[in-house]
Amino acid sequence: MVKKIISLFICFAAAFTVTVSAFAQSGGIRVEAASSVPLYLRYYYDQMDKNTQTMFLKMRKAILNCDKKITFSDKETDDVGLEGLFQVFELVFLYDPLTFNVDLQKITDDPKDPYALVLSYHYKKETYDKMVAAYEKRVDKILDKLTDDMSTYKKIKTIHDSIINTAVYDLEAPNNDNIYGTLVKKTAKCDGYAKTFNYICGKAGIKSICVMGDDDITTDDVMHMWNKVYYNKQWYNVDVTWDDPVSDLKKNIIYDYFMIDDETIFRDHVERSISFEIPEAIDDSKSYYKINNKYADDLENAKAMINDIIISAAKNNTAVVRFQCSSRSLFRKVDSYLSINNIIDITESLNKKTDKDIVALVPVPYESQYTFTIVILYRNTSLDSYFVNTEDISSYDRKLFARFGIK
Repeated sequence: MVKKIISLFICFAAAFTVTVSAFAQSGGIRVEAASSVPLYLRYYYDQMDKNTQTMFLKMRKAILNCDKKITFSDKETDDVGLEGLFQVFELVFLYDPLTFNVDLQKITDDPKDPYALVLSYHYKKETYDKMVAAYEKRVDKILDKLTDDMSTYKKIKTIHDSIINTAVYDLEAPNNDNIYGTLVKKTAKCDGYAKTFNYICGKAGIKSICVMGDDDITTDDVMHMWNKVYYNKQWYNVDVTWDDPVSDLKKNIIYDYFMIDDETIFRDHVERSISFEIPEAIDDSKSYYKINNKYADDLENAKAMINDIIISAAKNNTAVVRFQCSSRSLFRKVDSYLSINNIIDITESLNKKTDKDIVALVPVPYESQYTFTIVILYRNTSLDSYFVNTEDISSYDRKLFARFGIK
């Protein structure tokens, strides 16, 4: 019976290796993590019964100590049951930011001991110790930005922005699913972003969780991970991955997935509950666009808002602005309004209201979240005012920019 359950463990782990690789906490560093439950795991941990919690702590401690073998008694597995075992594996391997070192592909049962798992690791302890020390320095630098006079909302935004400004999305990079890869090597995929956000929030005393699900934009079942964060007695969705634009534009953090409710995120995300209950996010009042008055309810409101945010951007030499529409129908009306013919008239009108010479407005619609990015091009500026890497700009585009004195 126990051996069959352990085999199910291994199958479960193999099915979700999309979110796991890299390295784990060693016994010599932050020992308290092995014997206590940090805030970033507490919400799911509290859903376990006492027997399951005991097994979770036992397995987590073994992995954080890089133990080669962990043994469960027949009574332990009987007391926990299959559902509890799945909870243990889900929390240890999918959501715990510190257990990355264990190699799930190489977990086996011990033929000499039907109650034991044989564990293998990606890195030796001494190598991992250096890695963990490196990412903790980066974590501390982000935490240093969180001052006592900051609101919790601003702290969440600061953590969100700091991760995006550090990492770039990369599906192929080593350690892209963990804190070391995200903050030290500066490359991440969804689970790297989500676990790093969750870890830093927990260290800052902010309750958050990782959420597993699917990307609902593509037809393939693409597994995805994001976060829910607890603020002002409500849960909100934060997807750091999808707020990090795959774009060469400078200063272009997106906030389409920052502090949004379930109804909004479920436009293009599917939440998957495996063995834990996931809290609902029902408040839609704390999204970035609503908080910052960049949210339009009707076409006339959208026109006025576009005018105001571009004038404000011009005064501050800002090249990128972004706003959101309340519905798909309004989004399409605004998209029509921002047609090429209207853009010329809008640009001419704005130039009469600001001392900056705006030569072009480039709207970029994103229908999934009813948002628009508008790139503002100013005459006689440089390409590196807009782009991180100008070497990839084609000669044809360079000639177009040069017509407006942008070189």
